[in-house]
Amino acid sequence: MTTPALLVLAVVSAGMAALYPSGHSVALLVVTAAVGGLVGIASTPDSGPLRATVMTLSGSFIGMLALVFYTSAAISALRRRTERAYVEIGLRILSAWIAAIAVMMAALAITAS
Repeated sequence: MTTPALLVLAVVSAGMAALYPSGHSVALLVVTAAVGGLVGIASTPDSGPLRATVMTLSGSFIGMLALVFYTSAAISALRRRTERAYVEIGLRILSAWIAAIAVMMAALAITAS
């Protein structure tokens, strides 16, 4: 159940990055929070105390936010260092490829189930 939802969110976030390279920080934060929550839900232990489940969800959420933070900081530094058009084009192409891969993986996950 969570795998197709994660792939849909990957398509949405990569599509946002490809179509709107200037970025919408609030929308990106919402999508990142949703992905972090779903990753946490997908990685919960089979059964156990509530504290272990909450700790797993929190760790996944914080890890996802840290990943997005460091990635966006690196891309921002790259944009500041080089103001060439090919950097923006390359980032948009990378985002489009990530969205395409997520769509293919979602199709495979849906047909396999």
